[in-house]
Amino acid sequence: MEDLTLKRAMDAIWESVDLLKAGQREESLRLLDVTLAEAERENRSELIAMLSLHAEVLAQGDPERTAGYLKKRLRHVPDQSFQLYNYARLLLGAGQAEEARKYASEAYKLSSLLTTEEDRDLREAILSQWPDIGEAQRSNNP
Repeated sequence: MEDLTLKRAMDAIWESVDLLKAGQREESLRLLDVTLAEAERENRSELIAMLSLHAEVLAQGDPERTAGYLKKRLRHVPDQSFQLYNYARLLLGAGQAEEARKYASEAYKLSSLLTTEEDRDLREAILSQWPDIGEAQRSNNP
């Protein structure tokens, strides 16, 4: 089998869109799953991030599946703090409050290392949902 290329990954994405338009959502996601597995075997972070994002969008309405694609993507994106926060919100919506808090706490910790306006906004969003995270972080880093 030849290595997965960007062109082949994009072809799979476009084919998945065509399948979705034809009302074949499961087949569309199955195609992406196969291509995503190939990208994972080859450790192609950029393709994993791209394919899992597309699959995440197509899986909307299935919280467990959506969270699974987001979790795959987390390891392959450069700005993990926002991705961790999004994953925490998905988990919270799925009723997994304690697990959500762990990811939100990690997102807060990562965003605290940066001084951009976006990171400040992210910390505010996290603290609005989990006010105790800021205090926990301060007590762990005196």
